[in-house]
Amino acid sequence: MIEKITVMKKNESQLLVDCDSGILMELNEYFSFFVDGYKFMPLYKNKVWDGKIRIFNGMTQELPAGLLHQLKAFAKQRGYELDYEDGEAGDVGEKEPNKFIEAQQRKKKLDE
Repeated sequence: MIEKITVMKKNESQLLVDCDSGILMELNEYFSFFVDGYKFMPLYKNKVWDGKIRIFNGMTQELPAGLLHQLKAFAKQRGYELDYEDGEAGDVGEKEPNKFIEAQQRKKKLDE
């Protein structure tokens, strides 16, 4: 059976990720990294913090929308099915920014 990850658009900057708890733990580890020089920071030395920054919030299951392409790579790498509840869940294609830029350039020419 193929595991499924469902992605929903919460707002323009956040995505909601719905999946089982095992995949949530994998996502939490995949979207985290150690801070440079963390071993020398007081919070790490006092054992308050483990030195990692976690981009994926496992409690609220939120992921920044700009990381959708990395989420796709994560799912493909591990053989998970990625399901979008609202179309592409805020996936900005290559055409949308180009349309915006062209519209701004036309507007600028009209203002001149």
